[in-house]
Amino acid sequence: MPYVTPSFPFGNFERTALLRENVGFTAKKIYDEGKGYPIVGYFVLIEPFLLVRDPALVRSVLVTRFDHFSQRGHLIPPESVDSMMGRSIFGLPIPEWKCLRRNLTPCFAGTKLKAMFPMVNRCSKRLMRLLGDAAERHEGLLDVRDTMKRFQTDVICETLLAKLLKLRFTPVSAEHFFHVVLQRHLNAGKEDTRTSVGDEATFRTGFVDTLMRMRETPHCPNIPPLSEEKVMAQMAFFFLAGFETTSTTLTFCLFELSRHPTIQKRLAAEIMDVLKDNDWELDYSSLSKMTYMEKVIQETLRKYPVVPLLSRECVQNYAIPGSDWTIKKGTKVSVSVLGLHYDPIYFPDPTRFDPGRFDKSEVAKRPPACYIPYSLGPKACIGGQFAVFSMKVALAEIVSKYEVHPSDSTPEVLPIDPCVFQFSPKGPVMLKFHRRRKSLSDSASRGVQR
Repeated sequence: MPYVTPSFPFGNFERTALLRENVGFTAKKIYDEGKGYPIVGYFVLIEPFLLVRDPALVRSVLVTRFDHFSQRGHLIPPESVDSMMGRSIFGLPIPEWKCLRRNLTPCFAGTKLKAMFPMVNRCSKRLMRLLGDAAERHEGLLDVRDTMKRFQTDVICETLLAKLLKLRFTPVSAEHFFHVVLQRHLNAGKEDTRTSVGDEATFRTGFVDTLMRMRETPHCPNIPPLSEEKVMAQMAFFFLAGFETTSTTLTFCLFELSRHPTIQKRLAAEIMDVLKDNDWELDYSSLSKMTYMEKVIQETLRKYPVVPLLSRECVQNYAIPGSDWTIKKGTKVSVSVLGLHYDPIYFPDPTRFDPGRFDKSEVAKRPPACYIPYSLGPKACIGGQFAVFSMKVALAEIVSKYEVHPSDSTPEVLPIDPCVFQFSPKGPVMLKFHRRRKSLSDSASRGVQR
């Protein structure tokens, strides 16, 4: 089997180990060096790994042969090192993971997202006030990375965790913080989280109450109720994962829109057309009509996959179809999401930002497993729809009211932080926001006058 020649002592991950390069770039280099092969070997220190390149084999590992690659592998720290991650849905053993996933998945169904819309929309209104203040006081200059983190924190606190996180943020450990959050919920009772009526109240309590029910009684055969520590771990994981991934993607998206005024203009026109046909009201159904926005988000996730490297562990021998190679039990297997997303075979001129790549005719030309921003299969991101939904609400509000421009300090290419695993910009991302001459509020006023 082909492999990339390692060097002592870091194997093929020297620049990542020395915090000089994001792990996504390192894995992409291995992917590129394996050109022509469906799979290529590499080393982390002295341990051998396999990196899957062929989309058909990627699909086998993540979906069709999931039973052979059900463990996440080397990227999960043991519970003794990181108790919160090890106890979360990301790190649980397969039987417990299946039970938790089965019970939490309905919390992110389309009907739940629809019920969540008023809450996310309120968060977007608060975001607009923040942008308006920046436009008046700082000539529109704003650190969008910090701003989008505030927005997404607001969204998660308003939806998944309801009133539970409306606490003062103090310099304590994450574990202690979520312990306080959990105790507050247990002491306050269900009534305190039902701050609204109807569908909104149902969604507000759905996620947390599901965890509470799983804590009180068994929900799957041979699986004990969730411990208090595991309930805390789910709260922490969904808060931190949802806040970081979505805010980072929004930051990259706004950066690209600032660099591509033609794309931004087309997106703004689509938003205004949809709103005009809906009496200038943004609602859940109008989001599905913004098809170009969907493509803009998809292209952002292609260029900037927040999780650039996936990992699995082979739990039973797997013979690779069409070859004499067998992946042995215990072998660590990786998928370079960044490598696939930047492969010119599937995405010509991959550094160019082009939402047209996701026209139906273009998508039909590619194997489906070459685009996997939220992974694939049973362990695909459970909150992917939630993330895209909240991004759409934010973009609809921002782009309908503001033109986004690069500032004097905005680079041509955003530097990627080498010190974190996720694909995240390094440092502030300063952009300028200028209010549109014909904004949503202006158009709505003219509609009322008519």
